Amino acid sequence: TMERIFQNTATHDDDVGRELTLQDCGHYEPVPSLQELEQAAAPSQELAEWDHVQNLDVFFTRIYKFYEEKGLWCILISRILNILTLGFTIAFSGFLLLFVDWGAVRRGCPVEDACDFYELAVYKYPLQHGPG
Repeated sequence: TMERIFQNTATHDDDVGRELTLQDCGHYEPVPSLQELEQAAAPSQELAEWDHVQNLDVFFTRIYKFYEEKGLWCILISRILNILTLGFTIAFSGFLLLFVDWGAVRRGCPVEDACDFYELAVYKYPLQHGPG
């Protein structure tokens, strides 16, 4: 019958071939339906507010970085100044590489009394001159 389970695996000699009933197995509970499982898995309203934080390590690292950098305005100003510094570095490097005639800088002025160093060492049209 369905109420009896035959036990094939026994650990003691006196348990070999012993039949078990459902009362021996403990309390019987029916398998829950899919709808009941979905309702049990749904987070409560209190937990739903905190459910969006997937990685707490990243969350707390960002919070600490916000605290360490002294707030939103300081972070924004720092980022803007970093971008301006990068822009200045690129522009100044471009000027030194494209506009300055380094050969003329090494040679110096032919006549030291009346020397316009800007006219001598800076190209007016840098892309017309080849390297060297």
